[in-house]
Amino acid sequence: MQETPPCARNWKVVSGAFLAIFVLAGLANAQGKNLIQSFYSDLLASYSSEWSPQPGQALRGADRISKASSEDIRTALPAILATVTHRDARIQSFGALAVYAVGERSDGAELLKPYLSSIATLFDSDSRLQLTCAAVLSTMKPAPPAEVVPLLTAFVEKADRDTRAQVHAISALLRVAGPRPEVVRAITTFFSRPVPSAVKADALNALGTPRATDPRLWNIAIQGLGDSSVAVRMTAPQVLRRMGPEALQHATPALEAVINRKGEAAEVKRFVREALQVPSQSR
Repeated sequence: MQETPPCARNWKVVSGAFLAIFVLAGLANAQGKNLIQSFYSDLLASYSSEWSPQPGQALRGADRISKASSEDIRTALPAILATVTHRDARIQSFGALAVYAVGERSDGAELLKPYLSSIATLFDSDSRLQLTCAAVLSTMKPAPPAEVVPLLTAFVEKADRDTRAQVHAISALLRVAGPRPEVVRAITTFFSRPVPSAVKADALNALGTPRATDPRLWNIAIQGLGDSSVAVRMTAPQVLRRMGPEALQHATPALEAVINRKGEAAEVKRFVREALQVPSQSR
């Protein structure tokens, strides 16, 4: 068997050593690289008018967020927010999903607090992104900061926004801020506009909380007792019941009038009796 020349053996050793160095250096670079920041920066850099997202691409960007360090998220957030405020709704959807994922972290509210106004620009986008924005501002953990309240009230007061997203915001406002004057004003403004019956029923449901202690909110539910939609009239007494004893006492004359109303749907009267705790045979 022919012996390998010493120079060849030395070259194999040297080349192997260099290969190991390059591999280790590559691993070190990959470990030191902020993959979340790179994903969103690369997304923006590669954007063109002909660009179209790949299936699952947005999820791949957001998937890393839950397990990343707080420092990595802070470093990546400027790139993420640049996608949120992008002119193309398709790019915005990447950013919306990312900030929602950040908000789901235990430190989400702290991380997102400096960027709330930028996130709220999604309220000027399409219906889907408006709903996502309402979810981000109202569910970030451990609790939404007080700074979300003026952003949500301004959104609810606008007449040209998605009403289902506004209903989500109404529910969040009562949960986060309670019946503060600006919250009640925004809600009464919303209900003063024509709203589809299905949305109005959902909006009434959003008021069904013991935190709705302002009589102006009770009156909105009372008005629902006379709505042209059966679904709304069925919802109103259930909402008053959830608002609490004071709201029910305030609404008792209107509720009793429904029981005595000729031609009223039996289901509506049933929910009214349940709210008043009146046996069916007594009326």
